[in-house]
Formats: sequence, C-alpha cells, structure tokens
Amino acid sequence: MGAGLSVKLFLKHNSRGFVFSTATPAPTIAAALKGLEILQREPERVARLQQLATHFRERVIELGFQTTATETPIIPLLCGIEDKTLQMTARCRSRGLFVVPMNSPRIRITLIATLTDEDIEHALKILEEVGRDVGVLT
Repeated sequence: MGAGLSVKLFLKHNSRGFVFSTATPAPTIAAALKGLEILQREPERVARLQQLATHFRERVIELGFQTTATETPIIPLLCGIEDKTLQMTARCRSRGLFVVPMNSPRIRITLIATLTDEDIEHALKILEEVGRDVGVLT
C-alpha cells in the first residue's frame, strides 16, 4: 500500500473490513451451534478454561506485567507505549506466541481450554523474556 507508516499503522489497528456488511455464512452458524453443543455436553472445558485464566492472570502479575481487572480468558497486558506494544507483538510472534496488539498500548492474549500447563508456562517464559528485552518489565 502506498502510504506513510503512520497511515499504515492506523489502518492496521483500526480497520474492520466489512465485518457488518454481509450476512453470517451458514458454515459459521453451524460451527457456533456445534460449539454450544460441546459446551453443554462437556462443562469441564469451561471449568478448565476458568482455572487456566486465573492462573495465567496471577502469574503475569507476579512477573510484573500490568493488566486490567478482567475475569475472562482474554487477558490484556499493558505495554506503556505503542512502540513497545509493536515490539512485544513482533518478538512474541517470532517465538511462536501469537498475541494481538490493541488500539491502546497493550497486547491481548486469548487462552483456550485445550492448553496444557506446559503450554502456559512456555508462554509465560516467552512473555517474561520479551517483556524484559523491550523494557515493559524491569
């Protein structure tokens, strides 16, 4: 795209291309219904996800990250400034940890019930190392 860096960053973080312009495709509806069936049949998945989210939140706070008061498995980590947010995003992704930069200087991590304790510890290790490298953690 022929634009300056600030325009590219703005579009990258603010465009929501056609989210509300068309009807939801039938396969998407079918997948959502199947997901609801699984949740009803296997409530232990919800309990596991809540346990993972609580543990993860506690650990990132112990490491020194700032977060918000959330009880969901979508956990924001405040980075202070946009440059650090973008550095955290790129470095985490290069190490195999997918994080999402947000409109404000923060990244978002979304947990799922099928993660193992080892997966969580591996993610925390990456976050700690990258957070120290870019100056989010001291």
